[in-house]
Amino acid sequence: LIHLDDRSTVLCDCGESTYSQACLLYGADGIEPLLRSVKLIFISHMHGDHFFGLPTFLRRRLRAYRDCQLDYEPVFLVAPRNLLHILTMFESFSGSLQPLCKTILTHRLQPLDEQSQKHLHEAMVLLNMKRLEFVPVAHPMGAHGLVLTTASGKTVVYSGDTR
Repeated sequence: LIHLDDRSTVLCDCGESTYSQACLLYGADGIEPLLRSVKLIFISHMHGDHFFGLPTFLRRRLRAYRDCQLDYEPVFLVAPRNLLHILTMFESFSGSLQPLCKTILTHRLQPLDEQSQKHLHEAMVLLNMKRLEFVPVAHPMGAHGLVLTTASGKTVVYSGDTR
């Protein structure tokens, strides 16, 4: 988790136990505010321990909005293009997930498609980012790292479990 401010958080990878670990860390009173603060989820690559928690996390995030009677704000999901196929399979047991996200699809050495570029711009404005970049890293399955620079000039680099 990268806390940008009181209302904006970036989640880097979302393994199977991400939601339960967040519950342990933030407690019953803190989990729903945390879920609502997550504005962007970055999935570094297509290994299950990096994305199997998405259905639970997205559903719980939706519930966190509904419990407070707030209009749902889709989370920006930065992920390899192949993840859309997996999300479709997840939907067979967890219900529709794609409307809960605005996708920014990465693919090694290829520019972002038009919709992903639009969503990237929206995410940068919402999060007050000077830079939000996805870079190839040394790991199988089209892995990417994340480089984000805040408006105040702080830079965070995340490479997952890669080199």
